[in-house]
Amino acid sequence: MQAQMRGLGRINGSIADDGGAVVADAVVKITFSDGSKIEGKSDAKGNWALAGLGRGEFPVSFEKDGFEVKRVKVVIEKELAKTQPIKITMKKGA
Repeated sequence: MQAQMRGLGRINGSIADDGGAVVADAVVKITFSDGSKIEGKSDAKGNWALAGLGRGEFPVSFEKDGFEVKRVKVVIEKELAKTQPIKITMKKGA
């Protein structure tokens, strides 16, 4: 895995449940190898964004009560490059 660093990169996307309904107020979190974190929440339309990322591979988690935790890995190759929105589907459950 590449080193994780802070920088000017940004990722964004949307969250829906497995039925297609928007998931608002889900916690979106990246935990760095040194234990520090960047956190945000999805808005009323299920949209989210996290900024302050350098080049590297990042584990991103999506959490909300009533849903299973969703984890994905995101790779940022170039800071300041426009990234494609990441569409997340969360399963109802735990």
